[in-house]
Amino acid sequence: MPNGESEFNLKNDIHAANVVFGSPIQLWQVPRNVYGKMRVSLAELNEE
Repeated sequence: MPNGESEFNLKNDIHAANVVFGSPIQLWQVPRNVYGKMRVSLAELNEE
């Protein structure tokens, strides 16, 4: 984890995280400082 920070979803379901990290799928993790800049409202996400 970047800079030794904790991962919110990992703490919520350790078993699920182990399944994901142990699988052969490609994993792409977006750092918090990046997704924190992408502010979008629920209304905007629901627009078609």
